[in-house]
This record gives sequence, structure tokens and C-alpha cells, in this order.
Amino acid sequence: MSANKERVKKYYNEVSNNYNNIFEKGWLSRERDKERNLLFSLLMPEPGESILDAGCGAGFDSIVLKEKGCNVYGIDFSKNMIKILESLDIKGSVEDLEDFNLNRSFDKIVCSGALEFINNLESVFKNFYSHLKKDGVIVVLIPKKNLVGLVYQLYHLIFHKIKTRLYTKSSLSKIFMTCGFKNVSFYNASFWVYAIQLEKHANND
Repeated sequence: MSANKERVKKYYNEVSNNYNNIFEKGWLSRERDKERNLLFSLLMPEPGESILDAGCGAGFDSIVLKEKGCNVYGIDFSKNMIKILESLDIKGSVEDLEDFNLNRSFDKIVCSGALEFINNLESVFKNFYSHLKKDGVIVVLIPKKNLVGLVYQLYHLIFHKIKTRLYTKSSLSKIFMTCGFKNVSFYNASFWVYAIQLEKHANND
């Protein structure tokens, strides 16, 4: 495991108990609410659907999905985050997004606040593709490569010694195409975050 991955794991294990509270007030709360509203409007979760929350953290999105009647399963790099998730009566497991194998598929996948910490994004989306049912939908949030994104990148590097990755629409489109996704839509969730909807149609293969 790389030194950066170890630092990411250590950081999220340490902040797990207070993580969701970070977004309760102020500017961060308003931005996070905007992002989540767009994310759910693109995901369109329905009661009874199986949904994988990849990089679930302390259950910020999983809680809402459960309230909507979805069958949610969360995965995260941090064991402490998964403990919190399970305390909310939501099933989950400690997994690395780059090489997990759950031996099942889902109607939909959601991923928010995790992809900037990934070394090999192509491996993640190949994994997502293999865990998604035909005609399934994925919605992800991922930081843009712009000035605000660079400030976010410097914040993690200076204060936590964690390297993050930012992406352009062009670089992401190439990765998605390589992984088999043909229907991809980009949206501006905020100044520095893309919301991206990817569809896996029955004829994609």
C-alpha cells in the first residue's frame, strides 16, 4: 500500500466521529447540500433498488437512500467509517475502490467525496462497471481541475500531507470510454465539483 493511501486511511479513521458535522453549518453546508441535491436528482433512487455507496464515509448519502426505501450497501477505506455506517443499521464493508469484489451487482452506484484520493481512476470505474447491472446508473462527484480545486488540493497537501487528484472533462471522458461507458453526462455541482451520470445499457457490451 502506498504511503499516500496510508495517510488517507489514517486521516479518515481519525475524523470519522465528527465527519458529518463538518457540513452542518455555513458555506460548506450550503455547497454540500447543492451537490447532494443534484446528485440525487441524477441518481433518481427508487424504493427497493439496490444501491452501492462507494466511499460511503459515515453514511452522509446512505442515510437518505435508506430513508427512501433503497437497499443500500456501503464500502469505504476507513474501518471507523464503516463502524459508524453499521451503527445506523446499514450494511457495509472495508474495501479499496481500486480492487474490491463484492460478488454481486447493483441497480445503481453513487460515489461522493472519494475519487480525488484514488491513484488509478480507471481501475475504479472498471470495478464500478462490473458491479453494475445492465441498464444501471452511476452518479459520482469529483473535483474539477480549476483554481478552486487547486486550493482544495493544496489544503490537503499542506495540512494532512495527502495528495489528491483533479480532473478535466476531457481526461475523465477518456477514462469512462476505456471502461465501457458510452452514455456520460457532465453537470456543474458547484464551482469546483463535477456531478457525472454514467449509464450502462444492455447493448454496451
